[in-house]
Amino acid sequence: MKKIISIFMALFTLASFSVCINAAVIPETEILPLWENTSSVTNSIGFSGTQGTVSCTVHGDAGTTVTGEVRVYRQTASGAWSFVGMDSGSSETRLLNLVVDFTAKSGAYYKSVLTATVYKNGVGEEVTRTSYKTCP
Repeated sequence: MKKIISIFMALFTLASFSVCINAAVIPETEILPLWENTSSVTNSIGFSGTQGTVSCTVHGDAGTTVTGEVRVYRQTASGAWSFVGMDSGSSETRLLNLVVDFTAKSGAYYKSVLTATVYKNGVGEEVTRTSYKTCP
């Protein structure tokens, strides 16, 4: 009898565990950051021939200030990232725009890394966004 009860308890425990796992499955949706003070962040790389431009925007909620920088890199033949250029700045009006213009190499792979901090009432909220693109 003890053996039957032990088997029943083990099966019950396994069944309960699988129900918990199924309940924790999240549907496939876009994962959004849980920002308190940041409305939106963009980081885009564009090319016109061999002229490259990285444009970044950090938009904070009302009453925020923003500081940040963007760094641009080109991937070398060995796979390492070579520094291309950067821009940095700050804004007291909740909107920060950063732009890096650079001469690109056709066929090269580029990466831009935006790091910023959105401040409200003296508390900073860090945001990052990385973009990748190949120059045509």
